[in-house]
Amino acid sequence: MKFNKLFFVQIFGEFCAASMWMQLHCYGIDPLVAEGGVMSYGLCDGCALMIIIQTFGCVSGAYMNPCLTVAGVIMGKLKWDLAIFYVIMQYLGTMLGLILAYYTTPAMTRSDLYCVTDLSPQTSILGGCLLEFLMTSAWVLAQCSAWDKRTQGIQESISLRMGAVMMSLVLCAGYMTGLSMNSAKSLAGALFNWHWKNNWIYHATTYPAAILMSLVHKFLLNEGSKPAEE
Repeated sequence: MKFNKLFFVQIFGEFCAASMWMQLHCYGIDPLVAEGGVMSYGLCDGCALMIIIQTFGCVSGAYMNPCLTVAGVIMGKLKWDLAIFYVIMQYLGTMLGLILAYYTTPAMTRSDLYCVTDLSPQTSILGGCLLEFLMTSAWVLAQCSAWDKRTQGIQESISLRMGAVMMSLVLCAGYMTGLSMNSAKSLAGALFNWHWKNNWIYHATTYPAAILMSLVHKFLLNEGSKPAEE
């Protein structure tokens, strides 16, 4: 790996992507927006993802998520040494994004635990673990399909497609676990608010899901299987 201009552009792009993603995500779960329920939450996250991919996809790949970065390494889309710097930038970027969101949100509308991911009172620990694992698995598989050579002809719509996937997953499970699928996002919220209840779930489930699903796609669903003939 060369520490040249391209390297610094890439890691700076990833830092900005992670920061903007966290900031827009936190706005989306602000109490005023949240009055619209999980639908408004899903729309905000889906549209935010479209913005980020459209803006930073050509710069750094717009991974924004340590789990997707791990999947990118396994899928051969990202070299491991660059991935280490990406993960560092993602953790730092999400913290900055949360801070920016907190201090630009009117104090009267901020919740006590600002932008924290936690289980709903009705969701059990086991249920939360399974949901985060399954939803992260679906998210990683969707991203792997976007990297697949068989979809290279429709890359123009990738921001729309991935935004729609994010919105769909939030609508399915967002009200039960907060649907993190991103350990950096959960760590930033826990650190900023010093609220660690159930936080381990969002680290213990997302990385295994990313590793397992990227291996499944690489060895079972990737180029070895030809597209179905019409």
